[in-house]
Parts: sequence; structure tokens; C-alpha cells
Amino acid sequence: HTSITMSSAPKRKRFVGLKNSGATCYLNSLLQTMYITPELRRGLFKLKGRELGVQSFDDSEEEGGVSRSKARVIPIELQELFATLQSERKASSVPTKDLTKSFGWSGSDLRQQHDLSELNTILMEALDLSLKKTSGENLIRDTYQLRQTSQIHCKSCGYNSSPVDSKHRSLLVMVKGNKNLEESIGKTLATEILDGYRCTACNQKVKADRKHWLTELPPIL
Repeated sequence: HTSITMSSAPKRKRFVGLKNSGATCYLNSLLQTMYITPELRRGLFKLKGRELGVQSFDDSEEEGGVSRSKARVIPIELQELFATLQSERKASSVPTKDLTKSFGWSGSDLRQQHDLSELNTILMEALDLSLKKTSGENLIRDTYQLRQTSQIHCKSCGYNSSPVDSKHRSLLVMVKGNKNLEESIGKTLATEILDGYRCTACNQKVKADRKHWLTELPPIL
């Protein structure tokens, strides 16, 4: 297995779809989004077989080869899938069965709908874990991670709590009823009104505001 570069596959004049393996349309939309993200695709293509734990794709453990069970299977299968999407010239769609097999999914899993946001979180965490101690160990963080900060302001005594940071790989926004993405993000980060909040400074149940803002943004949001 050798590393794949952006130039190792011919330039495409059309896009290739992903086959539905039962009820995997939600997964396919996520995979296509990941595929068309150049930073992620290039980062995966740069990973070499040796650092992913394989020298060949043989299932044997003979000299010169490593069992696939000992390899970092998810990034390997993503490499293979993305390379196929980039180089396929005849088929209008390609299967994802090798990738879903690396998830440990059985037939019943393929027929069950999952929450897309939850799946995105699980897949990113699994991929992040698989890339530990490789040249791509910071790939997910550098591509997707954002930092959100929140702070509570007491409207009675004016006390401001210590800012609290949280890290995320995605930002959930409401689409319906909003004119554009900027408006959606604005509502997601809108100030919350807290009634009955116990202030640690004045030790009373008071009205307070919880403000949110983004303090660190990734290249891809």
C-alpha cells in the first residue's frame, strides 16, 4: 500500500455517487461532504501504509504483510473510497460496504437510520483515534475543531462568571425560518435569559444572561 496524492488520480469531469446499502443515504451525504473537503482528503491521501499499520492488503500475517485486524482500518477504507470517487470513470456510483464493515456494522445497522449529527461526532472521534501517533494525528482538529465560550452575567449585582470553553467539531444551526447562514449562527449564539439562577457572588436567585461566542474557528466550519 502506498500513499495517494492528489495528482495520482486523473482530474474528473463528473462526480460519482455512493450506493445506498439499505438506509445509508444519511451516511452517504456525510461521506460526500468529507470527500469534497480538500484539507481532509489531501491529509488522508498523505498518510502512508506503514504508519497506518499495513504494508499490503493481504489478510495473511506472512512476512512483509500485516493483518488488516491490526491496521487502522477506518482511515485506510476512507483513503480507498475517496480515491475511487476521484478516479472512477465508468460507474455512476460506488459501494461503501468496505467502509461500513470497518465500522463493525452488520445488516441490521445498514437498515437503521441514525442521527446525522451524532454519526458525524462518532466518525470524527473514531477517525481521530485511528490517526494517533501518525503524521495525520492533528488532521481532524486542524480541519474542523472550533472553540465556543460562554459566560453568565448576573443582572442583580453585575457579577460575571469565569468564561467556560468547550471544543466542538461542528456547529448545529437551525435552517428553517432563517434567511441565511449568518442569521442561523446568530440565533445559535443568541444570549439566553436565565430566571432563578443562583449567583455565586450575591448568593441569591436572580435573573441572569448567558452569552455565547466563538473564540476559535477552523478552516472548515
